[in-house]
Amino acid sequence: MRQPPRDPRQPFLHRGMVASILLAALGLFAAVATVYLVSWYGGAGLAQARTAAFVTWLLGHVLLAFNLRSEREPLLRLGLFSNRLMVVWLAAMLLFVLAITFVPEVQARLSTTGLAPAAWGVAILAAVLGTGWIEVAKLVRGAATQAKWHG
Repeated sequence: MRQPPRDPRQPFLHRGMVASILLAALGLFAAVATVYLVSWYGGAGLAQARTAAFVTWLLGHVLLAFNLRSEREPLLRLGLFSNRLMVVWLAAMLLFVLAITFVPEVQARLSTTGLAPAAWGVAILAAVLGTGWIEVAKLVRGAATQAKWHG
């Protein structure tokens, strides 16, 4: 509400928005691919590598949605729990991740497996790093804008 309305002649998906979506997707892809390759070449079996990559992808998608809620406002300023539907989605996704890694019947259906603690750490870290850079970029842009206004 603090910004002027967008130009109605401008396309909904303008060039800057498309670029940010592609960069966000690239960050998530890099996170998922890294987890898969680190797991696979680190000696985990195919099921472990696939499951770790899937968990990274699931976590990363939710984190991306939270990060991309605003082009300029950092998530902490917007409020992590300010959108109840997204919080419900996060909770549902976490339950799903737990089911695919701990419930044998679900594992059998989806060809997943349990993860070692180190694999959990790598998957979570990769999802946060692969998407968290967006928040860092918002903070840097905000600080640069503040400095320009006050400098």
